[in-house]
Amino acid sequence: MSYDSRVSREIDHYKDLTCVHDLPQIFHYWSHKYLLPKFQKLGFSSPDAFYVQILQVAARHPRATCNILSVGAGNCDT
Repeated sequence: MSYDSRVSREIDHYKDLTCVHDLPQIFHYWSHKYLLPKFQKLGFSSPDAFYVQILQVAARHPRATCNILSVGAGNCDT
């Protein structure tokens, strides 16, 4: 399958979806029970807070290279 046809299928899949952020309740249970405590131990309250801190560090070193990868970024709202 070509890239263009995959993009077209993706667009078709989401064209009538009004809220892409609705997740099943198990996601919220699992993320709050297992992920949130790990974030909090590292001083972050959320994935967004983690990325904000990384970007702030990168901004203080403008000549350095900063590569950021978010796997499973969804529709990239953040």
